[in-house]
Amino acid sequence: MARRHKLTASEFTRLFEKILEKHLGRVDFSAVEKNASAFFGFREHDPYPADEAASSPLQNAHSLKKAMVEDPKIFRYLTDIFKRDIPKDKWKAGLDARHFFNGQNLYNKYREVYKERVKECTLQEPYASVFAMYAGYDGLAVFQKAHSGAENSDRSMRLTHYRAFFYSYLKHDVREFRLQIDWTAEPFEIRQKGFHDFNQEPEYAGTATLVQGKVHAVVMDNNSGDQMKLVISSGFEPETREAMLCAVQAVSSYKDRNPICCEAVLVRDDHALTPSEEVRIRRFLFLHRYNFKIRDTEVTLDLLEAKRRDVDMIDYLAGHFYRVWQFDENYNLVQCVMHINDYYRATCYTTQYHRDILNEQVCLIEINVSDALRSQTLCISTHPKKGAMIISYMMLNLPERSNSDILGGIICLTGQGHPAVRSIAMMKDERLAADFDRNILRSFPFGQAEQEVKNDRRLTPLFEKLMEEERRNSKPEHIRQYLTGN
Repeated sequence: MARRHKLTASEFTRLFEKILEKHLGRVDFSAVEKNASAFFGFREHDPYPADEAASSPLQNAHSLKKAMVEDPKIFRYLTDIFKRDIPKDKWKAGLDARHFFNGQNLYNKYREVYKERVKECTLQEPYASVFAMYAGYDGLAVFQKAHSGAENSDRSMRLTHYRAFFYSYLKHDVREFRLQIDWTAEPFEIRQKGFHDFNQEPEYAGTATLVQGKVHAVVMDNNSGDQMKLVISSGFEPETREAMLCAVQAVSSYKDRNPICCEAVLVRDDHALTPSEEVRIRRFLFLHRYNFKIRDTEVTLDLLEAKRRDVDMIDYLAGHFYRVWQFDENYNLVQCVMHINDYYRATCYTTQYHRDILNEQVCLIEINVSDALRSQTLCISTHPKKGAMIISYMMLNLPERSNSDILGGIICLTGQGHPAVRSIAMMKDERLAADFDRNILRSFPFGQAEQEVKNDRRLTPLFEKLMEEERRNSKPEHIRQYLTGN
């Protein structure tokens, strides 16, 4: 009978993370979760299935099984083991040790520890030795001895203090609070001070648990009963991390005490931040600015407001396809199509760019109405189908309901060479539907515009609106003379 080894959950966690670091170059559990059979190498993703000995291994299979059994040292070890333990009549033509190694074994142990939360698991030979060898150790005993030494050295650091940085929407600045976690035993004791006001706020205390690589914590001010929740992206050995990201959910101490949620960066207090590291953290938070509040008001479903604007304020723009004419950087005319659905999900279709991901654009709508500026503007930022990059930013006049077929304004292009500001017009076109002919998405020289209008008189209002905007946006005569020197 094959020898069995008992590992604590902590030992297996450290071993598995070492395996991930070797295989991926980092600890990334999202890669593990995407497709378990493909990641570990079993079932239809087994690169060396025992019942298909004559077939060639799966091409481009980057599974853990393939990586392990093709390691020369591990292959020699497995060959000796399996030739000794597996009867000769099982060795069909084309079979070798790689076919008898089960890629699902490691996955089963991963599920036991990470999903079922067992306190210890059993590894059977030769898997125990193979996993340790792949992680960089001469054997499981060597790994366990190293792990024991690391645990002993960590015990003196079980109480850990953190500096927590977050972006404050109210202050428009990066602020700090303090966090203290005792990692000795779960549930972990946790204390927080300074999120609302470092000088006056009492200490919030509570407990935290580790669930699937995330620390979930609830702390409370015993005097007021106020609570604060934190979810820390910690991994499975959080006390070893120098820095972690955290989501904070709390209630603002300002005015109406609105519910708020923000991102924080936790850094161990015993990690002396260099000035450049602290500046980098503040830049990270300032570029993200993940901080929002929910207005503490009674909800009336027939009169909902978003950013102090009635959500039905621009309902007359919804549910339509728009034909869009805009100038590109070289003043060619670009004909696009924009669709705004009933709940303002907007998409712009174009062929202006060389990649499809840029030509089907996600459009985010903002309603900007200002009495002080005497403006009513529909602001639309466009982004790739995937990703957060800004392709362009439109600022369009917000027409009255009775005159809502045509919109005009400017579009700021981030540029395929240099940023540029150009005129834009868009017109409702009832001829367009979800299956519109993509051949209408094209560019043409401005000199061809009048011919396009002659061929389709229904484009006349669109062309006239574009020209109106271009006259408004063109440089005044005295500026043109100054720039041209005439």
